[in-house]
Amino acid sequence: MKERHETTKRGRRRGPLAGIAALIFAFGAAGLAAEDLGTALDRLVRLLDGTKNSEGAPLRLSADPKVASFLKAVDGLRRIDQRIGILKASFSFGYSGDRSYSGDDIRDSNHLLNVDTNIVKDRYPDALKFRTSTKLLMSKGALQNESSTILLALNHYLFPFLEGYVFTEKFSDSFMSIKQRYEMGAGLKFEYNFDPVRSDHDADPVRTLEALTPAGSDAPPKALRRTAELAEKRFMDIFPSLEEGFLRALKEAGVSPDDLTGIFSCLETMEKVYARLDTALAKSRSWLTVGVAFSAFSEVEQDEIAPYYYSPSGQKVSKSYLLDPEQRFRFVIRPSLECIIADGVDLSSMLYCKLPLGAPYTKLIILNSENSSQKTRFYDWRVDSITDLRFALGRNMSWGGDISLTLEYQYHFDNAPPGLPETLAGVTFQGMGLKNTVAATSHQYYMLKFNVGF
Repeated sequence: MKERHETTKRGRRRGPLAGIAALIFAFGAAGLAAEDLGTALDRLVRLLDGTKNSEGAPLRLSADPKVASFLKAVDGLRRIDQRIGILKASFSFGYSGDRSYSGDDIRDSNHLLNVDTNIVKDRYPDALKFRTSTKLLMSKGALQNESSTILLALNHYLFPFLEGYVFTEKFSDSFMSIKQRYEMGAGLKFEYNFDPVRSDHDADPVRTLEALTPAGSDAPPKALRRTAELAEKRFMDIFPSLEEGFLRALKEAGVSPDDLTGIFSCLETMEKVYARLDTALAKSRSWLTVGVAFSAFSEVEQDEIAPYYYSPSGQKVSKSYLLDPEQRFRFVIRPSLECIIADGVDLSSMLYCKLPLGAPYTKLIILNSENSSQKTRFYDWRVDSITDLRFALGRNMSWGGDISLTLEYQYHFDNAPPGLPETLAGVTFQGMGLKNTVAATSHQYYMLKFNVGF
């Protein structure tokens, strides 16, 4: 007994999303093609094997300890670059349920199943992110899509404290009567990282690399992580002095100007990689990251309202109205926080305040078409927030992936929710008026998720 109210074709709504997705992938392919340190190192080794002095006599620079130390350090830099720039994927499975009672009688039973996929290619200063999230609601024997999200984004750090990004997102939420919503836009994020690692041996509780050896296998996980971070910090601190020693060795050996030209071109690549990794490592070991982002996006939304009425026999009859798509622009303020509370316990939280960008700034909400006091204009703003508390359970050595549990809380609020137009809000059926003609203003839920990373 469902009815449809539709004046536009819905099959064409995928065009903008596919277009901006292709654009993001094109930028991502170019942005993630960073300097190839391995190629530069191989070329430098070949050049050193054939270097000559000004008189044309061959030099045996590979035997020089300063040269050997620098080449070993560059190889270590390459291994770090390979480790932190790999493609990461994680899959999450979550569940929550609730029941309502009347005495000993169970009147309603809802079970919510959540399935997430998160794929990230993060190689500072660029990151390409793809995420999907689907929540399935099982109520009274029926299975339906409660909400779903598809996000594709490209992030690029213009400076260590300033990140630019473009994104496209598809969202649906049956509870809030959102059949499909597309957001496509760009923004800037200002962030600050608190780096806890210091080079002072006496100021840090982990003073040697013994915890990384078999003899130090009994060290707690926090000590192992802190030792690895400290080792990387000290390695990055001494790298410039190793390069200076390498240059002194070249000068003392009297390398010809022609050979120096080729060697310096390799060093230029290595210096760029060093500067990039030094910042990337500082960000990765930060125990607290705070930020605020500002963005603007175009929003295309189509809603479906499902009001109901009671027949003369007392039967509840539901109806469905698919509303016309609407487009508008929004401005977003997004504060965020990421914190390592304890070893293996991470907290992250983001709050999106979405304001109208340009007219109309309000939306007419009709609670009762026959009562003028029940027709009110509300400011058209929304809030979305997500908070995750993650507990690491360990690492599976067979595939090298992390295993964790996450407590997740999401809250969605719409100050001007979708509702039936005035032409339909006052429709009666057999003398009965429609109820629930305006969608819910908020939706919140808690979720326990099991995460497997690769």
